[in-house]
Amino acid sequence: MTKLAPSSVKSVRSAGSAPYASLALRDSSLKGVNLGELLRKAKSLRESNPPAEQGALPAERTDFTELGASFVIRNGVAHNDDLSAKSPLLRLAGS
Repeated sequence: MTKLAPSSVKSVRSAGSAPYASLALRDSSLKGVNLGELLRKAKSLRESNPPAEQGALPAERTDFTELGASFVIRNGVAHNDDLSAKSPLLRLAGS
């Protein structure tokens, strides 16, 4: 689990009638999953060279250099249209 530093949450305010929040994380990690290893395993399976089975390890993690998003909260559900994540392996954008 990534702990948020106070400077990570950029703002929390009301956007019209709905609460709004944004965050920016730098040089952190997502613990419990290693996306790089999962992608290597998927590629290996595609090439008919299956790796040995292995369960998830608590020490696994996916490092990222940036993760940013803003949210409008309506009826208890956060809606996001500008998700952006960057890591040494991949770039993600979405909503």
